Amino acid sequence: MSKKIWIGTVIVVFVAVVTSLVLLRQGTTGPFSLGVIVPLTGEAAQYGKAFQEGALLAMKEINARNAREGRQPLVLRFEDSKADPKTAVSAFQKLTTVDKVRMVLGGMFSSTTLAMAPIAQRNGVVLLSPTAAAPEVPATGDRIFTIYPSASYDGRFLGNFIAKNMRISSVALLAVQADAMLTCKKEFKKQSQLFDRRIVLDESFPPGTDDFRTTILKLKAAHPDAVFVAAYLNEVAQLLVQARQVGFKTRFITISTAYDQSLFSLAGDAAEGLILSAPFFDARSTQEPTRTFTAAYERRYGTKPNVWAAYGYDVVRIAYAAIKQADQDDVPLNQALLSVSRVPSVTGFSSFQPDGSVEPVLRVFVVRNRAFQEFNSQ
Repeated sequence: MSKKIWIGTVIVVFVAVVTSLVLLRQGTTGPFSLGVIVPLTGEAAQYGKAFQEGALLAMKEINARNAREGRQPLVLRFEDSKADPKTAVSAFQKLTTVDKVRMVLGGMFSSTTLAMAPIAQRNGVVLLSPTAAAPEVPATGDRIFTIYPSASYDGRFLGNFIAKNMRISSVALLAVQADAMLTCKKEFKKQSQLFDRRIVLDESFPPGTDDFRTTILKLKAAHPDAVFVAAYLNEVAQLLVQARQVGFKTRFITISTAYDQSLFSLAGDAAEGLILSAPFFDARSTQEPTRTFTAAYERRYGTKPNVWAAYGYDVVRIAYAAIKQADQDDVPLNQALLSVSRVPSVTGFSSFQPDGSVEPVLRVFVVRNRAFQEFNSQ
């Protein structure tokens, strides 16, 4: 090979490599796929479908901007977890081995997230949950993240708030048999005992329970000033309806899983007076970026977004900010996530803690006339 040919070959290779790197930084090497694992069928489908709508809205906005900037589109690859850990694991393996995604958004429940987390950590895949509350989720490893307040914080927060703002001396505790919910109940109990509130009943029940008559009889016999329930929306609604049917009247307290307009179609007037924690999101807000998000969501879907749609919207935007950061700084995705900040958020996200959790932001509401209103001390 002559010297001129050799030099020419080197130059061609060098230009090709530089061009490839430039294209990679510009995001023009092809669409970036994000895996998404949420419940789209089954009893928990209402959570997953709302999430999906918010996530797709975020993808639409990102891709409109990408088109203007000459970038390839973001693609969301959805898989149905059915809120089942085994199904979630199968979906995760499909997304990571067949679709070759580098990041997965999910699951929405701690049980499904915890089933996937060790596999993600072991294989170097970033797993970012929008709504898993079990503190064990981010504790799994440096590839595992969540943007939802932990169950332990939710329990402590509500226990402390109620103790300081309600005149009660005794409380009954109920929780569905799920890791995050049992943790929440445990922390609420600790906080209540710190303020010398008597625990007159402490029980748990299987997921999907729809007959609470025996539990309500125990509650009536215990005469609590308030009942704390760590459970999902359908279970909370059934408990409220059945308690009202037998004339059991006391204050019910629950967590943010019930912060959903469908509570009023499920429980009707039986939800009156319910006290609950709630994430930062409020569809009635006139502040940005919530106002713009709510308006865009209403235009697309014909209804106001709920908190699960808001988390779908936020988590996609946070994930994509990390993707851009990772390509720009040439760092792993999990390191990029830790540096993500200043993403305009509708759920109160500001940045990640070093352990992959977030600084929680919660409020307290009370149900009045089939609407959520800010709680006032009483």
